[in-house]
Amino acid sequence: MNNDDTLELTTLCGALADGTITSSQQARLNEMLKASAEARQFYIHHAALSVSLYSYAAELQSDAPRSEVKKLKTSWWMSAAITAALAVSFTWWMQREAPATIHETKLVALMTGTKDCVWSGIDIAPGTSLQAGQRLDLSKGIAEITFDSGAQVTMEGPASLVVTSAWDTALESGAVKASVPKEAIGFRVSHPSVEVIDLGTEFSMIADAAGAEVFVLKGSVEAVAHGDVKPIVLLEQESHRFAGDGISAVPDRERKFARFAKIFKLDRAVVNGDYAHWSFDDSKGSVLFAEAKDKKKSAVNAKLNSNATATLTEGRWSKGLSFDGRLAAKATVPGMSASSAARTIAFWVRVPEGESTPTGSSSILGWGQRNNKHGTQSARIAWNKFPAHGPYGAIRTELGRALIMGRTNVRDNRWHHVAVVLVPDALGVLQAKQYVDGHLDGSSINDPRPHHSTDIVKLDAMDALWLGRSPIDRPKEGFFMGALDELFIIDRAMSPIEIVRLMQENHPDAVVAEAL
Repeated sequence: MNNDDTLELTTLCGALADGTITSSQQARLNEMLKASAEARQFYIHHAALSVSLYSYAAELQSDAPRSEVKKLKTSWWMSAAITAALAVSFTWWMQREAPATIHETKLVALMTGTKDCVWSGIDIAPGTSLQAGQRLDLSKGIAEITFDSGAQVTMEGPASLVVTSAWDTALESGAVKASVPKEAIGFRVSHPSVEVIDLGTEFSMIADAAGAEVFVLKGSVEAVAHGDVKPIVLLEQESHRFAGDGISAVPDRERKFARFAKIFKLDRAVVNGDYAHWSFDDSKGSVLFAEAKDKKKSAVNAKLNSNATATLTEGRWSKGLSFDGRLAAKATVPGMSASSAARTIAFWVRVPEGESTPTGSSSILGWGQRNNKHGTQSARIAWNKFPAHGPYGAIRTELGRALIMGRTNVRDNRWHHVAVVLVPDALGVLQAKQYVDGHLDGSSINDPRPHHSTDIVKLDAMDALWLGRSPIDRPKEGFFMGALDELFIIDRAMSPIEIVRLMQENHPDAVVAEAL
């Protein structure tokens, strides 16, 4: 949920607990709870907090309350208790009735480097995924965090921060340095005394309980002091201190600027760089040749359906494969159907403009996805032709009944780079992160379509990758129309920085890196 969603849900839960909720508010609350697992968790937490506050207030009560106050508090407690009970039963009902979903993505960042780190609590090694809301308490050392937006934040212990989302973090104490590429412009670092909004820059912050000092190393930032509305723009080599008593100059600023100019050599995780790559520059009849690292090349070559001959077109890099609504191809990629394996799927796609209700499939790629709870289901990457689900023409990724919906319309007859990163969470459930043209693009929602038996994929389709269709698309209804180029299937989760590099260089070195 974004800030507006959280504020609205807080208001609705408060009205329910106070017994003042209107019918329209109740309908809106039900809508939000049905649409979001995060909203349901917030709902339960709010109810529990209401009960706890009532109990705590009762313990502090020394005098006999007035009758009208007692009546009000009793009503409040009863409402909160009912809210908690309803939340529990509602959550149980959703788990019983609804199929598995990704909901809002929980994994929003990655620990990409450390140096001599001493953590307060559990050690966090390079390569560890970080969840939204996770608190990091670093007693000593240097730690680098790469957010899914592409922003990198280096914290120097002792320091404490909270990983809020892919687009912001909250610094409580200590020093951090943020490097923000153009793909992550708008990234925020907040403190109770100030919020810093990046404008495409490199900046640092030193914070304590009394206030925070902001330093702009490159570019510019907007800084909004607590209690103010109008932002202050700070340019390169400018700095300010923000505190409860106002805004002032930073003491000893030259020494502090020099502190952030230091470059540290960090320890990084060694990662697997295995991949399969179809450039579509080389084909023979119905066979689309692939190159692969640590895979048998002939095993991953794609073959066109009905022994058709490949139709090549001008690609984003040299040649691309053209799809006319009847053509599709199939390759066998070992491990493609694994239920909890990290993977990155990256490619260039060109989708023609056309009528608003096209015939045929919107599936660009498809495969069978094992699901421990619901058996084997279809998975696909497509462009969206259902306006009720999200922006028309945006990229959508489906894993069984889970749906991540993008925002960028790719149906404009131009080449767009798409990357979908699949990362298992602590429970082994895959979380999807979707990038379009190097930008983090997409949010997870529940798929409103009814469940059909056709969503189930037969076991003989495991580890098969379809190009231009999904496993459940029917030939008589038509396949994908458009063009595909430079398809990579990479056996690990790529970082946002690596995705941009692959988009810009289109070279295997960008995916075979031995360290993040």
